[in-house]
Amino acid sequence: MPPAPLTLRCADLELSVDVAAGGRATALRFEGVELLGGRTDDPVEHGMYAMGPWAGRLHENQLRLDGRQWPMPVNYQGWALHGTVLERPWVVLGLAQEADHAWLAITTDLGQAWPWRGSMELTWSLHRSVVRTRVSVRAHDSEFPAVIGMHPWFRKRTEFGQATWELPGGEIATKDAHYALTGQLQSPPERPGAFDDSFRVLDRRARVSWGTELTLDIHQSHSWFVVYDADRDYLCIEPQTGPPNGINPGPFGPVTMVSPGTPLSQQTAWTFNRGQRADPASLELN
Repeated sequence: MPPAPLTLRCADLELSVDVAAGGRATALRFEGVELLGGRTDDPVEHGMYAMGPWAGRLHENQLRLDGRQWPMPVNYQGWALHGTVLERPWVVLGLAQEADHAWLAITTDLGQAWPWRGSMELTWSLHRSVVRTRVSVRAHDSEFPAVIGMHPWFRKRTEFGQATWELPGGEIATKDAHYALTGQLQSPPERPGAFDDSFRVLDRRARVSWGTELTLDIHQSHSWFVVYDADRDYLCIEPQTGPPNGINPGPFGPVTMVSPGTPLSQQTAWTFNRGQRADPASLELN
């Protein structure tokens, strides 16, 4: 029987993480109100989880590097999507629950499908009204390309109200019918409820508001977000270190390479504000 999720608590926040099932958060509650959910129990479609060593769809489901090609496992609707660690069991590196702070550090390897030996680490931490995530990917022997990120499934309707989202200053990366990015950036159209798109956001911030009662300010270390809001009940705002298919050569290069001793890390602060909006200058990553 798999172990029960581990639960962290701090002030008005409660976070439950299923280490055995992709290291994902299965619950995130503010003042007892659940903010996460999912369409099904498919690993892609619920909770909040780390993506890596790539995020998004791989063009032709292949990794291409130095004239070679490696097919990656198709795991969702005909696509090799969001990396190799969604279903892998993770291992606990450390856990602490104190009066004003809680954290959990976990790790997993990249699996047999990835051509190189490597691993990922994810730290969840809670302090006051902030959830912080730090995800890293490490190369053990040889360098390889990587894009990592976090993927939440937020409920659109909660006791706080209906969810809306903002990416101040964000530009949408246009794509073709096969989801390949064209290299063009433009102002996003006013069409909420229809996005499954990537955005470059130079100030690295996003915002989700549930009515006027609760605001979530998201501040990450890199400039790419993916937004999926086409589902009636769920909203995904995904901070990433690069665009979809970013492990392959593309219009927004260069490809980020990790090597032994030089990992790729992403930090994100998820700051909750009850009944008001935070001053962006007050939101800190560390």
